Formats: sequence, structure tokens, C-alpha cells
Amino acid sequence: MVSSSLYKMRVIVASIGKYMLLLLIIFIVLFPFLYMISSSLKNEYDIFLYPPKLVGFQVTLEQYQYVLQTSKFLIWFKNGLIVASSVSILSVVVSLLGAFSLVRYKYRGQSFLGKIILITYMFPGILLLIPLFFTLKNYGLVDNLYGLIITHTTFSVPFCLWLMRSYVMTIPVDMEEAAQIDGCSKFGALLRITIPVLLPGVIAAALFSFILSWNEYMFALTLISSEESKTLPLGLQTYVGRRSVRWGAMMGAGFIATLPVLGILIFLQKYMVEGLSAGAVKG
Repeated sequence: MVSSSLYKMRVIVASIGKYMLLLLIIFIVLFPFLYMISSSLKNEYDIFLYPPKLVGFQVTLEQYQYVLQTSKFLIWFKNGLIVASSVSILSVVVSLLGAFSLVRYKYRGQSFLGKIILITYMFPGILLLIPLFFTLKNYGLVDNLYGLIITHTTFSVPFCLWLMRSYVMTIPVDMEEAAQIDGCSKFGALLRITIPVLLPGVIAAALFSFILSWNEYMFALTLISSEESKTLPLGLQTYVGRRSVRWGAMMGAGFIATLPVLGILIFLQKYMVEGLSAGAVKG
């Protein structure tokens, strides 16, 4: 009886300890986000108070008014959406067709081509920065969104292709052949039969491409110089002046910039986790 009571007590203590540790980890992870929101609702004086306050301060929207009305945040936001959405669509289309080529068709150099594509994903992007800049400059693609879309797509396609390849390998070719017997072309079988089955992988690849492009800074800094063509990571840099930093405006802009990605993850998290985990296991 005593041993049973001790066992139950140990289980209760272990459960409490586990949940306390979990809450601590959640707080550590969310603290920067909460601090960003708190700072965006303060005036410039309250931001520098010590010790800082997460609650109990005078709430103001002046930082958001500056971001939305005075700066070019809306232009940067629009540019970021255009680039990230275009990269997401292009990456899914190219990687889907490339995955079918690597899985469904047999041709000389097929295995070598697949390995080269994987190697390009592991290649450090910073080593390609200068050659890529001069290549795009020769074609007039510097300081515009088209060059940035092409650049981001080239770096997201290898991962998306291998993710889609893992999914295509699990789909029996008999399904497509049966559709072709019923009158579908190869492309029709792909659209009507295979892609609906590949939906989790397609969504995972699209989200990966969107987030990669939305947050990318290094290539955008190199290829974009004009204010009208900047994306959000570059735009946020303008709040850092030579003599001062508008921390409140930067925090407010940073919070707004997280909303698209946060909304996507909240509504499509199930598909993204399923797509990435299944692709990793099946590959």
C-alpha cells in the first residue's frame, strides 16, 4: 500500500515537473515575440525604461502609424508578397515536373542528374553571390523583382524537388496507366489523379518556398538597391539610422511582417508537418 502511494506520488511529481519544463520552454521561445509586440505598443520613451515592462505601460499606436503612413512599409510588404508567392508557385511547378521526370522516365544520366540537384542544395549560397550578381546584371535583372524571383527559385527548387520525388515514388504507376486507359493523357492523369494524392507534399513545398523567400536577406541586399523594389527584410533595415534606431517602428513592422507566415502556419501546419515528415521517411 505504501509503495503504491509512493509510486503515484512519483508519477504526479514527474508529470508536474514535465509540464513545468514545457511551460518554461514555451516561455523562452515566445518571449522575443511577446517583447516585440510589447515594444511596438510603447512610445519611444517607454521602450528604454529599465527594467523593461511587458505589461502595465501606456498603450499607443504611434509606432504603427509611422510604419503604415510615413514609411514605405506597404510597398515593401507588397513586393515581399509578390516575390514569395511567385517563388512558391514556380518552385512547386518546376519541382513537380522534375520529380516526375526523375521517377517515371528512364534516360541516360538520370541518377547523376538527381545527385547533382541534391548537391546544389547543399552548396553554400554565399559562394555564388558575386557570380550570380554579374550574371543577372548582364541580363538587366538587377534591382528588380524578376531577378530576385529567379534567384530565390533556384535555391528552393532542389529541396522541393527531392521532397516531391519522395512522394511520387510512393504512388503506383498503375493509377496513372488506368487513367490513361480511360482516355486521359499523361498530363491529364497527372492533374486529375496524381496531384490530389500529392497534395500534402505540394503544400509543404509551397510553404517552404514561401517562407524561404519571405525571410531571405542576403541576396535581396545584393540585388536590390532602390526603395521601390525592396522587400521587407531590406525595408526593416531602413529604420536603423546612422545616429539613432527607431526601435518601436522596427518592432511594429516586424510584428506585421510575421503575420502572413504565422497565419499560414496556423491554418496549414497539419499539411506542412505531414508533408515534410512523410517526405523524409519515404525518401
